[in-house]
Amino acid sequence: MYLHDFGGQVPDDWKWIDGHPFPPQIEVAGEISVPMNECSDVMVCHECNRAWLVRKMGWTKGLKRINIGCDIFKVPGMINVDLRWSVKPTVVMNILRMGFKDSCSSEINLGNIVEHLSEGDIRPALNECKRILVPTGVVYIVSPMLDIVEECYKRGETDQNMVNQVKNGDAEGPNSHQVQLKSGDLEKFASDCGFRKLERLNLKRFPYMVVSNINDPKPDPWQYGIAAFK
Repeated sequence: MYLHDFGGQVPDDWKWIDGHPFPPQIEVAGEISVPMNECSDVMVCHECNRAWLVRKMGWTKGLKRINIGCDIFKVPGMINVDLRWSVKPTVVMNILRMGFKDSCSSEINLGNIVEHLSEGDIRPALNECKRILVPTGVVYIVSPMLDIVEECYKRGETDQNMVNQVKNGDAEGPNSHQVQLKSGDLEKFASDCGFRKLERLNLKRFPYMVVSNINDPKPDPWQYGIAAFK
């Protein structure tokens, strides 16, 4: 867990310990000095290089199911992870340096996350997911495909604004798109990281990973997903 922008204000129900905010469901077991990869459940402040072991999150025992980049779409029964405190995730983490121990997760969701990473960070992020998955674990990856939305535009099924949205996301900030993915890219990235089996997803099974309109949660035709098995 990392300290990031609070969106202007830490939620009122969060508690402050040693000048750092913690969600109310966390019990701080104590400050530690060991590296993150030697611990299972850790919160880190990069500004002062301090770290704490935490408990009572509902994810310290048994295999974890993790939803990365949850935004406002929390999945019950999963650890909902995001970079921003302002969306009130279960825990704040960076996908490139997650504070989970090796082989602790059976399932990871990456819904509309990969396109927000730089091309150089995609493989490290997938390798980090692979590290925390058990040998039979799976990561579900969903992203918009530029070539598919362009074909939809040519057929008159969407407009130029949507093509630009898939290309760029928001113009600035964490919601901007750093890479324009095309069909086959997800499979290539996952294969490069050594995932042993890849399957195309039926996105109707994962509406919380593809929602573009909270009032109309059906997948857009240019959304594409795979299941990558460790």
